[in-house]
Amino acid sequence: MDSPAPDSSIKNLHIQPISSPSPSDRAFNASLPSNNHINADLSSRVKQNLDLHHLWTELAVHQIPLSQHQHQHHDEITQQLSTESSWLTHDKLHIISGRPPQRLYGTDVQDANGKFAIEWVLPARTESKWSLSKWHAVFAAVESFTDQKLDRVLMAMHTEDSTVVYYFVHAGLIKPRKNL
Repeated sequence: MDSPAPDSSIKNLHIQPISSPSPSDRAFNASLPSNNHINADLSSRVKQNLDLHHLWTELAVHQIPLSQHQHQHHDEITQQLSTESSWLTHDKLHIISGRPPQRLYGTDVQDANGKFAIEWVLPARTESKWSLSKWHAVFAAVESFTDQKLDRVLMAMHTEDSTVVYYFVHAGLIKPRKNL
């Protein structure tokens, strides 16, 4: 079996200059999330992880307005987040609420129906930079939305390979758990 010489196939190669995108390219690009939808996409990915992998119920994504009255450093925080925001767009906090199927922390208690309390989950990217003032803004926004004192928030760190890792962020100091 004779294969064609490599030189003959190269001679037939025709390179076209880069031009405007074809209709199919424009349709594909339109299907990609824009910068305005990146946070909604991140929230939906974390919500899907909680739903399908961790079996949470009563899941909902909220966009809570972050008003200037809720935080004295509002302008500073929104300016810091304008380049790497994973939880704030158009002055709205993207956060998920849901009910876990089992105890997340040793002190969690069940209600009369055998259910655990609603938890608040903040989707974030691993490259996000956090400060105490940002966390204060998150707690203040959720507390004003729910009219309840918030003890903790789960931070859902979404990595480039789509892994989601959850961390507790408590309001204030807590006593360390004893190893059993």
